[in-house]
Amino acid sequence: MTDPYPQPQTAEVRLRVPLDYGTSSAEPLGRWDYVIVFPNPPKHVIEASDERDTIIKRLRGAGLRLRLFRSVGKELVFCKIRAPEELMRREAEVLKMHLQLDPAELRRASFNGIPEYGIAPFPIRDVKQTYRYSPFDYIFAPYFQARDLQPFYSKKGPNGSLFSSTDRIGLIEHIITNHQTGAGQDIDRLIYEEIIVETYPLHEEEEKMDLKEHWIVWNMSPMNQPFDRICQYFGVKVALYFLYLGHYTKWLLYPTLVGIVTGIVSYSIPHDDYNTVFAYISPLFGAFMTIWMTIYLENWKRLSSRETLRWGTAHFSETVNPRPQFYGERIPSPINGKSTRFYPPREKLKRVAYSWVVISFLILIVFVIVSSIFMLTMFLFKYFLEVCIDDVPEDVAVQKYRQEYLISKCLYHMPDDDVNCPIGDPESMLTIDDEDSS
Repeated sequence: MTDPYPQPQTAEVRLRVPLDYGTSSAEPLGRWDYVIVFPNPPKHVIEASDERDTIIKRLRGAGLRLRLFRSVGKELVFCKIRAPEELMRREAEVLKMHLQLDPAELRRASFNGIPEYGIAPFPIRDVKQTYRYSPFDYIFAPYFQARDLQPFYSKKGPNGSLFSSTDRIGLIEHIITNHQTGAGQDIDRLIYEEIIVETYPLHEEEEKMDLKEHWIVWNMSPMNQPFDRICQYFGVKVALYFLYLGHYTKWLLYPTLVGIVTGIVSYSIPHDDYNTVFAYISPLFGAFMTIWMTIYLENWKRLSSRETLRWGTAHFSETVNPRPQFYGERIPSPINGKSTRFYPPREKLKRVAYSWVVISFLILIVFVIVSSIFMLTMFLFKYFLEVCIDDVPEDVAVQKYRQEYLISKCLYHMPDDDVNCPIGDPESMLTIDDEDSS
């Protein structure tokens, strides 16, 4: 009986792929989106070369276009990758990638209907202009290759392409890792096993310079950054990061102004009235910071929700791939039937218990060290205090104790009928009554 979930066999394929080492004169027209970096082993290391050639064969078999060249020192081999538009459309349909729909086409379909599908007109209008966006803005739908659906998708990429820079990179990565219709390569494991050195996307010079002209401007406020352009070029994660920085910087302006006013007040009032004035200012400033923090967080929730809606990631869920260091028995998944790795719960419990024992032991060591430091401090303080008291004459010791007692009473405003505050009268602090000294 054959295994319905066979593992990829890379060692059996021993194909010599002719490397196209050359310059741009032999390079076909078009942009390159992705790079895989291979080590360039010596010629006598056949196994490493075969592994590289096997990966290249599978990438080409998946429909990707490649160009290979050596580094200046010839210790690395760079493989530039791009995908034809037809291949990316096919992969987008497999992924059910959500693409933005064209508002003009949606509006036309709303008012005219779609007779070939039996859909009558359904006009939608915001008569009172209640909302910032029209009913047809920022609507996303899964991609399908049906010919009559193509006009409804917005063209975000260059030369009328459906896919932006980040869309193309994501599709190429999925083609490389897809076991059904792609090359079936586990990039993380290949890097972990040092079969490849690194993978990274390539910049598009025209888009990068256009973004730089609109972004790197000295007089631009934090919230006026071109977040849509950043999202289109770098992706949603990077755009959300800079959006949060802009929001954070903008909202820090308010406590900064209030803090400056508070500082000016603290320097302008007399020293005698300092405690009285700040007995009222400090609670007010604390209340302001509490209200500011609440409004700041709620405003960020609103802002991030709006932008994720505009960028089509409102219902996005990320699939986490198993790490290369994860080992387990390969079995069919009981959920979707795909090949997955299984680790026995009993073994997992053993490892978790062992980890907690080690962590608890380390925590105990830290606790013992900290306790020893406190005990040593108390011992040294007590020892030196006894030594100092034994060496000090009795009259001086009594005088020092009385001074500390009187000063503490005055500083903490502790009423005592038998104590007169000596602060401001140095002579009274140095006077020792005969009764006290005796």
